[in-house]
Amino acid sequence: MTAVLRTLLGKLERAILLEADLLRRPEVDQPENNYRDFFESWLRLAENINQSGQLVMLFNAGAIPPNVKPCVKRRYGDSSNQEEFGL
Repeated sequence: MTAVLRTLLGKLERAILLEADLLRRPEVDQPENNYRDFFESWLRLAENINQSGQLVMLFNAGAIPPNVKPCVKRRYGDSSNQEEFGL
């Protein structure tokens, strides 16, 4: 569990906090494509949870722009709630 996730647990009522390791498995451990399948899986999960009206916060030490920017599902992300959470 990341330190940031641990710090936020129980403090954000409107968000579902998820740790990246939840979806880590050998078939998505592909450094040659910047772990794109791993991040696509995460973004697809977040998109589906968000469709039910829940905010989603994903925590992963490796979620850096070069890994996430090429993902198709990235376009469904919305950072408009960052101010509400003080981020």
